[in-house]
Amino acid sequence: MLPDDEITSTEQLLTLIRNNDEQKDVIAESPAAELPQKVDPDSDNITIGVDIRENDIIFVKIATSTKGSWKLIDCQRSQFPAADKDSEILTPKSLSNYVKDVIGDTKQYRLWAFVSSEKADVKHILIPIVQEKQLANTIFWTAKKEMAFDEELTYINYELIGDITQKGIGKTAAMVYTIPKQQITLLKELFINAGYPLAGISIPEFSTQNFLRGDLLSGSGETIATLSIGQSYSKISLYRRGYLTLTRRIKACFNSMSESLVEKIKESYTNGTQPDHMFNVDYARNLLLKNISQSSQPELVDDENGIDQNQIFNGIFPAVERLARQIERTFQHFNTLFSEDDITHLFIEGPVSRFSAMTQFISKELDINVSSLDVVRPGIPQFVEYKAQNPTVSGEHFTPAIGLAMSDYQESAPNFLFDYLDKERMKLNARINKGIRIGLTIATILCFCLLLFQIFDSRQNKHEIKALKEKLTAYGPRVDQNLILQEAARMKNLYKSQKKIAEKYLGLATITELIERNPNFIQLNRIRLDIGRPIAVKKRRIKTDKRAIIEGVVFKEKAGHRGRDIFETSLANYILSLEKSPIFVNPSVREKSFEHIDRYGEVLIFELQIQIQSRSISTE
Repeated sequence: MLPDDEITSTEQLLTLIRNNDEQKDVIAESPAAELPQKVDPDSDNITIGVDIRENDIIFVKIATSTKGSWKLIDCQRSQFPAADKDSEILTPKSLSNYVKDVIGDTKQYRLWAFVSSEKADVKHILIPIVQEKQLANTIFWTAKKEMAFDEELTYINYELIGDITQKGIGKTAAMVYTIPKQQITLLKELFINAGYPLAGISIPEFSTQNFLRGDLLSGSGETIATLSIGQSYSKISLYRRGYLTLTRRIKACFNSMSESLVEKIKESYTNGTQPDHMFNVDYARNLLLKNISQSSQPELVDDENGIDQNQIFNGIFPAVERLARQIERTFQHFNTLFSEDDITHLFIEGPVSRFSAMTQFISKELDINVSSLDVVRPGIPQFVEYKAQNPTVSGEHFTPAIGLAMSDYQESAPNFLFDYLDKERMKLNARINKGIRIGLTIATILCFCLLLFQIFDSRQNKHEIKALKEKLTAYGPRVDQNLILQEAARMKNLYKSQKKIAEKYLGLATITELIERNPNFIQLNRIRLDIGRPIAVKKRRIKTDKRAIIEGVVFKEKAGHRGRDIFETSLANYILSLEKSPIFVNPSVREKSFEHIDRYGEVLIFELQIQIQSRSISTE
């Protein structure tokens, strides 16, 4: 890893996170998160980039304009109220209020936020060309060897750059970036506690990378550098062909410039006309910031003490000179790694880029073009509507947050909510989904082929049926009237013989049916069959009246039941059972009475009359 004064860095997120970063608490492993999803270009989603700084919070809203593109909707900047040194700058409650004011009535939105890159590390590595399934492990172990991180406490991810040839040997180039998991967890929990979970987390360096890949920054295909001057440190980042290649933390910053300015002012007031306590670091910092904000105004900045812009630049000159030397050494280090690439442009982030005296000095010392990192310029389609409505708004404050919100529209933009293992799961899911789609396609083709076969087979069957119908129509059996009369006489004699057999065994069938339908709680004492005599109905037809008289006893169906209703119910169920018989008709109760039997107690004695199914018989 890089030394402490040269490592990757950005402005600290906020005091709470800075303090928690110094703790050594072990991070509990969080449950598996949902896999990352990019914004749907056809939806009405609003993407909001949140840039939390030391003294203010910045919001940028972008929305889908045309398919695959976006447009700037709004930019807001809120200053934090003054707070004690020991108090938290931003609490979940205050963050919730800020976010709620920005979101308003929007129902579909996605929040992205910056995490401090002070302890982040970015490194380009080379690995042997391996199979795709071995790629992640190869990158992980190579990065672990070269960057020396603890995988339990460190977030790690990578982006493939491509295959190159080095000394005749094929290699795969990859950009690996790491950051402590605790920083990500703290930021994520801050937004969750505020009631607005994050859809993505990134660092400011990748914001500029988004601009380069989206062709919103000049020099997209070249090697450029960005400079961010913070309160306690500054950072220099270099981008090669659209990829973040190197980031370093440097000591020269606003504090060092303020200290240098204080010394210079005190030297100017050697006569003691002004008390020393007036010229402290806070006074110098405020004066410096005031000078930056009024860089286009008249030279006199502090009328009371007569300090103009030239005096201010002369006061901070030693710090600016050290800053230029540190940038120069960073460029030299980059050239040792990539000797074939020349750094063509330096972009300075924030309002400090307005300080023309400083930017001109750095440009002259490094012999490089220096300009402000501001993408909100006229003529760019994404900003046309916003600039027309807000012509005086400067994009210096909002540019990093715009690049952050752009992450939702770029597939390659890193999202620190998901590491390389999540990326592998995405690839596995993609392969599974591809297999499912292929399987469904094959199944659809097979079903279509089966349908065609069924249609063909149906047509063949129709032809066969048509042929059979034609053959059936042409078929004429040899039958005459005598043959039909002989067959009718034979069937009549057969019917008579079967009828006689049925009449002969009718009594046996009746008794058998009664026994089979007799339940356990009824005892039959006597069965009388009355076949009856034939009764003339018409000239050639007679009707016989047949019936059965049944005498029996109903016992209690279940022990413990009281009352006579149980007997009536049991007898009724028995009568219903007889009605279902195919040979019994209209069973009815002739007599019934309750009696007491010593052995069984109270019982119901009944007598039923049942009509036996009778059919009309033809006579000779």
